[in-house]
Amino acid sequence: MNGMRCCLLGSVALLGILAIADAAQQQSEGTAAPVSLREELLDQAETSVILNLYNLSRSEVVQPAVDALAPLIRRNDVFVLVSGNHTGAPDVAAIARWAESLHQRFPPNAIWVLTSGLVNVKALAAARGKIPACVSTIVYDYEPNWDNEPEFDADFAKTIGNFTEAAKLAHGAGFMLVGAPTGRPLLRAQFASYGWDYGKLAQASGADGMEVQTQSYCKQGLDEFKAAMAKLKAQQAGAGLPLDRLYPQVTVDPNAVNGAPIPQAVACVGEARSAGLSRITLWFSPARFQCAVDFLKGLGR
Repeated sequence: MNGMRCCLLGSVALLGILAIADAAQQQSEGTAAPVSLREELLDQAETSVILNLYNLSRSEVVQPAVDALAPLIRRNDVFVLVSGNHTGAPDVAAIARWAESLHQRFPPNAIWVLTSGLVNVKALAAARGKIPACVSTIVYDYEPNWDNEPEFDADFAKTIGNFTEAAKLAHGAGFMLVGAPTGRPLLRAQFASYGWDYGKLAQASGADGMEVQTQSYCKQGLDEFKAAMAKLKAQQAGAGLPLDRLYPQVTVDPNAVNGAPIPQAVACVGEARSAGLSRITLWFSPARFQCAVDFLKGLGR
């Protein structure tokens, strides 16, 4: 509960700062800037969240989740449409439908699409003309024992090759490419001999960012998550890449094996912010959207 308490205290302090900002804005003269001082302070103070939405074919599940989250969405948050993840091909029609709906309702927010396997990345690239221009990025999921990813290999050189191919396909179609690799090589002994380095992976492959799957470390506890953040930060710095291209993941679905309690997930975000990481990837179940709502409120929204 300490992470929740710190978050609430931070929210109180932020409210005081915003009150001053509002007063200053009201007293200012001349032409107003497009972005208010209040908005700038909010952008600096808040962690932006990448929200993954799956089950796109089931509007009766996804729409209530979107409606419940809507009041808590901030302009730097990102919606990710998940399709063709564990099995099957991307549903381009569903992606297009949800992209248009989200863009109309949340115009400032970026929209990405996540899929698994190079075959699916290639399919999305080929379907660029059928996917709305508001979808800017393909997220390439990469983890072991996933039906759609026969190319997965713990060998780091082969992994770089796979991400290089994914980036080439995405960039060739006018998308950016964000990787979503397994986070197991960070701290798990069975991967130590392979020498994974997430900064080098992004640098060598040409990927535009990395959603590293760190949710198991958050589930294990703050000490382990803090160690994972420190290693990620060091690798990113070693590759000469900015921290704003690195997005660690937390999961708040209680039915997921790596789902963390809400206060613990919020505290993990605090550790990520302490490491200089201002954007987090959130995995939750749209059918149990209250967990995501409580998480965002725990961040002070």
